[in-house]
Amino acid sequence: MFNNLLLLLFNLFSPLCGLEGPVYNDAPEPWQLGFQDGASASFEGIIELHNQIMFYLVIILIGVSWMLSSILLNFNTNANKIVHKYSNHGTLIELI
Repeated sequence: MFNNLLLLLFNLFSPLCGLEGPVYNDAPEPWQLGFQDGASASFEGIIELHNQIMFYLVIILIGVSWMLSSILLNFNTNANKIVHKYSNHGTLIELI
């Protein structure tokens, strides 16, 4: 309530202070996960860039998780008994 009154007073007196028009600020909400609404075009661009980057990061995360889970399921000791046969091959040359 106090914030709304303060915003109303600021918007009424903003032309007297040399501002062009009313200023609308966005306030954070409880448990908000995203950005607040942008007040300028550059911040809108930053939000759009963030959304595009997050899309590709989620695609990469799904791909890496799928590859890791398939490796863990297909190449374990129970599925393939020859896994440990060559595990010590070349140990001597690596030590030398």
